[in-house]
Amino acid sequence: MRRAVPFMQCLLLLLALSIPLAEAAADPVQNRKSPFIRATVTGTGRPYVGEEQLLTYTLYFIGDAPQVSDESNPSLDGLWHSEIDPGRFVKSRPVTLDNAVYRSAVIRQYKFAPLRAGRFGVGGYRLKCLFTGNAGSSVTRTMLISAPSVVIDAKALPEPIPEGFSGAVGTFSSFEQSADHATRRTGEPVTLALTVRGKGNLQTLRIPEPAVPSAVHKRAPVTVLSLDSSAAFSAGSLTSRVTVYPQQPGKTVIPPLRFVYFDPEKKQYRTLSSRPLAIEAGQGEKSGTMDSLNFPRPDAAGPENAGQAQLKTAGKAVAAVLAAVLIVALVMKRFGKPPERADKKSGAIADESPSRPSPENFKAQMYSLIEEKTGIRKPESLTRAQLATALAAKNIPPTTSRQIERVLETIDRMLYSPAGATENEMILLGSEGKRLLQILRQL
Repeated sequence: MRRAVPFMQCLLLLLALSIPLAEAAADPVQNRKSPFIRATVTGTGRPYVGEEQLLTYTLYFIGDAPQVSDESNPSLDGLWHSEIDPGRFVKSRPVTLDNAVYRSAVIRQYKFAPLRAGRFGVGGYRLKCLFTGNAGSSVTRTMLISAPSVVIDAKALPEPIPEGFSGAVGTFSSFEQSADHATRRTGEPVTLALTVRGKGNLQTLRIPEPAVPSAVHKRAPVTVLSLDSSAAFSAGSLTSRVTVYPQQPGKTVIPPLRFVYFDPEKKQYRTLSSRPLAIEAGQGEKSGTMDSLNFPRPDAAGPENAGQAQLKTAGKAVAAVLAAVLIVALVMKRFGKPPERADKKSGAIADESPSRPSPENFKAQMYSLIEEKTGIRKPESLTRAQLATALAAKNIPPTTSRQIERVLETIDRMLYSPAGATENEMILLGSEGKRLLQILRQL
């Protein structure tokens, strides 16, 4: 019995020592031989509401890289977020942790910004790793790895909030207003652009549109976002474009605008101002307004000057009228008066399409053919930029897309010009329209 006591004590001691060793093997932080995930937040530590941060999930492993797939996504409630696409192939690189060499790979990454003040817990991300055996072996091993949770403590923006602030948070460098033309004729389009540049919450930013006088006809604004793909945080420009059509001759002044934002680095509100614009509109001309769209001129076929061309045209017209009168006289003399059409007696309307459709009808025909031949639903509800993007997605040739845009722009000018559509414009639209409709029917 005396020997049994030391033996039992040794056995109990070994059991006691084995318990913490088993726990350490199950802990991926203590036993670095097992793959594990780290969750890191890059930013200012305690972000303001609307201030962009970066959440990164990094996988650490030893040996061959496993095949990975998401088992569950992280919870990002209360946060605006946008995932950064890692690409088709995830690259790994060697790193040293606790004097051990691992390979690390960024597997998920999010831009995010708090939508309100308070504490937010981000957790629940789980990853499935599939390890294959050595060469010639079909043995595989699957592991589920959970990422640690992180806590975001968001601060409210300081009071008082200045007038004109609409939620912009970041460091913005410029706020500019521009126009593609300083002088135009009445009814011709002018595109106004209002652009803010810098780094911040550009993807959720509400940029004002140019302040156009109510007497000027305008289209709905189009917003264009351009981001630097090489930057981790959102950086680039946001532009609001509006196409306007001056209706009266004279100067139209576009007043300056203010852009108020909060700078989290300086911890203060700042204001950028644009410059005013002036657009001079001259009296619209009765002819030649189609030349800017590269439509053919009716007198561009021959080398004659304008006077000779008019004389030749008039001579041909008189000769044609005399020939027609002579033919009608001969027919009536031989066969008598032709009978009246039955549909005229009954009062029926002849089923004849006009040789030159109105701009509205031609526009409707274009949209109908675009929807029928390309499958783009309700193309008339799209902006010019959206329609061009949709046509490109349907593999429509760029030349056809540009021709559609030119003709639609011409029709709008004819519809909204104070002088209305001239006879010369209608002739040119009919000629160009037939060619475009034929192209659309052949798609």
